[in-house]
Amino acid sequence: MSKENRYQEIKEMYIKAFPDWDEEFLNKQIESAMKSYEFNEMKESVVQLACYEGLIEYSELAKVISLMSSVDLSFKNFDQSPRIQASLEDFMLDVYILVNAPLTKDILMGVAGGAAWDAIKASVKIVWCDLIGKKLNKITSQKIEVKLPSFGIKMKLGKDHSMDFHLTSEMSEDIVSDSLDKVLNFMKENINNESQFSDFNTEKVIKFSKNGKWKEIDLNEEIQKRINKQNKEK
Repeated sequence: MSKENRYQEIKEMYIKAFPDWDEEFLNKQIESAMKSYEFNEMKESVVQLACYEGLIEYSELAKVISLMSSVDLSFKNFDQSPRIQASLEDFMLDVYILVNAPLTKDILMGVAGGAAWDAIKASVKIVWCDLIGKKLNKITSQKIEVKLPSFGIKMKLGKDHSMDFHLTSEMSEDIVSDSLDKVLNFMKENINNESQFSDFNTEKVIKFSKNGKWKEIDLNEEIQKRINKQNKEK
């Protein structure tokens, strides 16, 4: 997308989301968002939103963009493509906010200020709230089913590894806030220095229940379990 088209898209989103802004303030906010938004495709934005086209309201997306620009975090959203239901689908996120590894590391090591993490948590809550009651199509090998989209936050720990935190629409807003506060605590239990961050070599899925309790799943171990089960059934 060209810079001019991106400018127009952000302007339209802001007008819908914040109709009371005067022209001068609107233009300042657009300019700020344009500076933080990533146009160079060779450079990876530190925060991303993966979503199916049309699932998130433009007005809510505008709020996320505004939050990211307020703390100088580069941000972009991209559309997910419908995928065929696989055996590990129950551990995958349909919609997620992704925090790339450099920022994840800075947050864990205390280098990034608290404002950055607060903006990310607020953005997660905006998307979580907007998804309540919405559904998407799940494609299997035989049919298309309608499902509630899974949602959460993906904290990258390198090119191929991450911790994925699953939230549920059945949570209250207070439980969502409390669960997000637990994210860093959980990560610090697994990673408490720079060496451990660099050496982290697994995929972890953490599922929060509606009352905020979590269940930890090592995705590599789960894959091996399913492979062993398939081999036994042959």
